[in-house]
Amino acid sequence: MAHPRSALALGMLGLLVLTGGCASVPTDLQVDQSDAWIRTEWALDAPESGGLRIWGYIYNSRNYYAGQVRLLVEAYDAAGQTVEARYHWLPGNVPPNNRAYFEVRDVAQADRYRVSVPYYAWFERPNRGLFGIGF
Repeated sequence: MAHPRSALALGMLGLLVLTGGCASVPTDLQVDQSDAWIRTEWALDAPESGGLRIWGYIYNSRNYYAGQVRLLVEAYDAAGQTVEARYHWLPGNVPPNNRAYFEVRDVAQADRYRVSVPYYAWFERPNRGLFGIGF
């Protein structure tokens, strides 16, 4: 059985071959360990719709739901200066010992990126958001 990361990397390579002109965009998977319980795994690409996109997964290794999750996407130039810093709310929850998909579109062109999870809260049951409305 193929390792999930190998399958993902092979799929991304196939996407690059099929789309042709995107070869100059870095597509290596990046990992950020925000703390002992939450980490992100993400990649940068350029979808056909235009712009740059950071997509990936937030992993929760705890036996509680992670809710009210907020991502921080930072873009840096070659000198290490911040080009863009943007917060992105994750809709819904990250289930216990599981992962949730995220996607941030139209990120700034930069030499280096960082994705972290500066804020989240633990819940015993899925968080329904403000006033019982899911987000």
